[in-house]
Amino acid sequence: MPFALSAIMWYWLRQFEGMLLYLPFLAYALSHHIPYYTRCSNCGKRLFTYWRSMEGLCERCAREKLAFNAPGYYGLCAKIAPQRRPVGAGLQHCYRRVAKGVGHGMILDVGCGGGILLSMLEWPNRELHGIDLSPEITDRAKMYTYSVNLCVGDSRRMPFKSDAFDYLTCTELLEHIEGDNAIRECYRVLKPNGTALFVVPNGKGVLGKATTHVRFFSFKSFIAFLQEAGFEVVSSSKFGLYIPFITHSLEAISMAAGKALPLSSPLNISVPESLAASFFVECSKPSI
Repeated sequence: MPFALSAIMWYWLRQFEGMLLYLPFLAYALSHHIPYYTRCSNCGKRLFTYWRSMEGLCERCAREKLAFNAPGYYGLCAKIAPQRRPVGAGLQHCYRRVAKGVGHGMILDVGCGGGILLSMLEWPNRELHGIDLSPEITDRAKMYTYSVNLCVGDSRRMPFKSDAFDYLTCTELLEHIEGDNAIRECYRVLKPNGTALFVVPNGKGVLGKATTHVRFFSFKSFIAFLQEAGFEVVSSSKFGLYIPFITHSLEAISMAAGKALPLSSPLNISVPESLAASFFVECSKPSI
């Protein structure tokens, strides 16, 4: 009976975590006289400061804008994002793991964003390429990389020759894209025997339920997704310890306080799927 009761409480905690995590943030903001709400710049709906979209839209308006003009949406996010600051632990646990799997040769980062991973990969005997959806994003990446070839393009129709790259990285992108065109393009541009490194958020966790996500992968479904595209899985892991309620609550307080608190980001360790922030899979492209 105690076990069954604990399981039920755990289930409902996960279901309502998004609401519960706001309580410590609200308490901290009120006690320190920090503004805790704003309004959607499009419809005027009141938004909690911690939950609002980067560009100041409520979830409904953000989804509408994203569906109508994705490059414009992400370009706006890049324009108004604060100047680059040191990579937090929540991103380090992802990028460090990916960077360790990259060797020499032609390397492509699909969905390169602000160039954080590419800047970690800059090393002799590597020819780096990056592609992202809007010029505002690639312009931002140019500010923090030196010898990288950047281009604006859609990952579903990449302007690269087939069998062109020795290594391909794709982190926190595939959950934003419907269909299988992007993953098939990744397969097409990778050389036979080449290595592809993928990271997606745990679709069953709070971190995987962002406004801009259109796919919600489980570990099993993500592996199947890659295999259906033709990749052979070399290794895989569920990693980034995310403690329900605690991790996200501490992250909210850290944002309000302007400093990182212990356990406010996923820890870089392998964990069971129910506690994992991300899934990491290393693949190869079979030789013909």
